[in-house]
This record gives sequence, C-alpha cells and structure tokens, in this order.
Amino acid sequence: MDKRFLAYFGHVNIDISLRVGSLPTSGSVKVDGVSENFGGTAGNFALVSSRLGFPFDLYSAVSRRTHESYLKKLEEMGVRTDHILVDSGLSGPMCYLVSDGLDQIAYVVQGPMESWKPSFGFKPGEYEYVHLSTGPASEYLRIAERAHGRSKVVFDPSQELSYNYDRNSVLEMLAYTDLFIGNSHEMDVLRDKFGIVLQDLMQMGVQVIVTHGKDGSTFYSGEEEFTVPSFNAGTPRDTTGAGDSFRAGLYLGLSRKMQMKKSLAIGSVVAAHAITGRIMDFTPDIPLILRESDALVS
Repeated sequence: MDKRFLAYFGHVNIDISLRVGSLPTSGSVKVDGVSENFGGTAGNFALVSSRLGFPFDLYSAVSRRTHESYLKKLEEMGVRTDHILVDSGLSGPMCYLVSDGLDQIAYVVQGPMESWKPSFGFKPGEYEYVHLSTGPASEYLRIAERAHGRSKVVFDPSQELSYNYDRNSVLEMLAYTDLFIGNSHEMDVLRDKFGIVLQDLMQMGVQVIVTHGKDGSTFYSGEEEFTVPSFNAGTPRDTTGAGDSFRAGLYLGLSRKMQMKKSLAIGSVVAAHAITGRIMDFTPDIPLILRESDALVS
C-alpha cells in the first residue's frame, strides 16, 4: 500500500489580531485596528495548502463552541477534518496577536489542545512525512518515537520551543528527527537555553532549515549548505502566517519530488504571495509560482 504524503500536527486557532504602531515593552499602547481571523500553525498551513493541491491530513483539537465556522470553512476548501478532535466543552484554541506589521507577540489560550492525546490510534507508518509543529510535547515525543525509521519526522516547534520543552525532551525529540525547522530566534533558543548548536544537529544526522524572514532561508545537512532568498510579490498585508505559508510551499515541492533548494524557493514564493492579502483568500497561480521559484534559484 502506498503511503499518504503528509500528516501535519499543530494549532487551528481563532486569531484576534491587534495592530499597533510599535510593540510595547511595558505600559500601554494605542491599538490602531482589531480583526478576527482563522489562523494557527496548522490552520494557516491548511488554508494555503488546500489551494496548492497536494495531499495532507490535518491533526488538531478545537472547541465546537468557538470553531464551528472555521471547521465549515476548512471543509468547504476540501480539507479533511476527520483527524481534528472537536470538543463540546472547552473554548479555544484562541490566539491574541499583537503585531506592528513586521513582528508580533502571541498570547495563546490552549483550550482542547491542553489535554489532546493524538498519539492514541495514530499510525505513523501510513505517512511519508510526519510534521510536528505546535502542540503537546509529550504526545509528539510518542508519535516521533513510533514514526522514527518509518516516516520522515519533521520537528517544527515554532514559538513553543522556548516554553513547551526542556533540554531532555528536545534532545529526545531530535534523536527521532529527520528535519528540524526553525527561525533565527528559535536557533538562538536552542543554543542559549538548551546548549544545542547547529553542529550538534549535524552530528546527530538532523537536516535543518533556518528561516530568516525577509532574508530568505538556509538549509544545512552533513553534505551541503545553501541559502535561498526571499521573494517580493508586493506589499504584505500582514506577515502573520508567512512561515506557515512557506511550509505549504515547501511541501508542494517535496510532494512533487523536487530537490530541497527548489522546494525552499517555492516556499519563499508561496509565502510572499499569500501574505499580500488574507491567508484564507489565497488563490495561487501554480504555473507562475513554479516559474518564479525557478528564477529565484537560477
């Protein structure tokens, strides 16, 4: 039996976004705008990926009370929701995002994600890739251990690396990991909080993608290292969801058996186009995206 391509684990959030002129370090600031959007690491990924046409299964936990319209939207877009636990009691997950348009601070109400047990009944051998983003660290460790050697395990803890893991759990997760994805700040957290540097990951046989925002992304393995620049598709409406959109483009390339450099370039182009408007309204021109990604690394 052929494996399914991708199992993607993470948050499906209702995002309450507050736009400010500059991010506060203390005190109070004037809010210039408020909006409510569908978001989350897995939610944003699904909204973009559903338009790109490659197969994936979405794993998350949400409240029916707060997420009924979000679930309906995902289903309308062709995203399977049968792997999403729908809780009838708790509210959430909710994310309160404070953004100046370039950077952001997030406050997360976990809701059903707090007690979600996705390892129960999950069959990692059914997938080519198992992508573990934000969510319950202990459960993800169980999944990664079972998936190791049977699927390609992608460890992508995002902002939760700094508070959802300790050094022992990070090292254990990395022992099962084929690919680690993080931004420059998260690489600093690995170094400063856990004493783990890039060379340690190379010695463990872990491939690494480091994203640098407007400065593109860099791939490291024991055999090669290269940087792919970002792409300019116009003025961003908001950078929220750019990283999740990048991952959607990355997996579009990998689903087509493209090399890592080309897949990273597709990630750059998809992210740039997706954030020029609302993520949920993203309508890609895939032939154009492929041409633009070719030009980016030619």
